[in-house]
Amino acid sequence: MKKLLLVIICLFSVGIYAQDAQWTSDFEQAVKIAQDQNKPILVYFKDSQNCDACKKIETTVINNSNFSQIADRVVLVSIDNANDDDATQRKIIHYNNTKTFPSFVTLDSKGSPINVVNEFSDQSIEQYIGFLKQL
Repeated sequence: MKKLLLVIICLFSVGIYAQDAQWTSDFEQAVKIAQDQNKPILVYFKDSQNCDACKKIETTVINNSNFSQIADRVVLVSIDNANDDDATQRKIIHYNNTKTFPSFVTLDSKGSPINVVNEFSDQSIEQYIGFLKQL
């Protein structure tokens, strides 16, 4: 009985994990994947150490069931401003002229900008989710 319960728990855990959005911090790899799969790229700029708004976005948007539907249609990239050791991430933040966290930048499969959002209210979050659903 214990083995059966353990197997059921393991299968359930794998099912939940499979539904999680797959984020990468490797921008170059994301562009290659986007080109191969002809998908847009969604870049999430955050500051994991000093950003209460980032925590709110993660709770209300990224961990929202609507977002998981969007995540299947885009290549997800997360760039963390708090990651001072990663020179590549620092260059991406500088190149995109990102000064506000959180920010979302949507790129086409070749890496050209489609949309930038860096000011959030409850209404703008809903509008942005609507925009992402159209991708």
